Amino acid sequence: MAVSRKRKNNVKNNLLIGTWKLEYWKNIDSKGVEYYPFGKNASGYISYNSDNYMSVVISKDDRIEFKENDLFKGTIEEKASGYESYISYAGFYEIKGEVVYHKITHSIFPNWVGSAQERIFDVDKNTLLLKTKLFTINGDTQTAYLKWNKI
Repeated sequence: MAVSRKRKNNVKNNLLIGTWKLEYWKNIDSKGVEYYPFGKNASGYISYNSDNYMSVVISKDDRIEFKENDLFKGTIEEKASGYESYISYAGFYEIKGEVVYHKITHSIFPNWVGSAQERIFDVDKNTLLLKTKLFTINGDTQTAYLKWNKI
């Protein structure tokens, strides 16, 4: 019954709708070692709306400003530092069971455009936990855990 399935997804969607502030982003590698890719003071927001659009931004807290106050005039080093201290993407989302798929249309990491990033989610009142499946980063298999608080 497609109608009842849609209603079930709408209930789940209602749990995600809104803006959430990042509490932490930690990864656990294949050896069980926990680390924070952007440090323990990373900040960010993720938003889900009722039209199934979503967006996310996460940044390090100690980002280095460009010497010139011009968006396009940073040095190669400044631009690399800016890229390595910030994540942003947006697109559509779809929920299937306990998984939310972020269908990316725009991203600071161009390889993600056109992909569907899978996140296992759990909502408990005003807390959202997103967990990735295993993925490789810096040559090691890891799982990412992102905890968000509704604002």
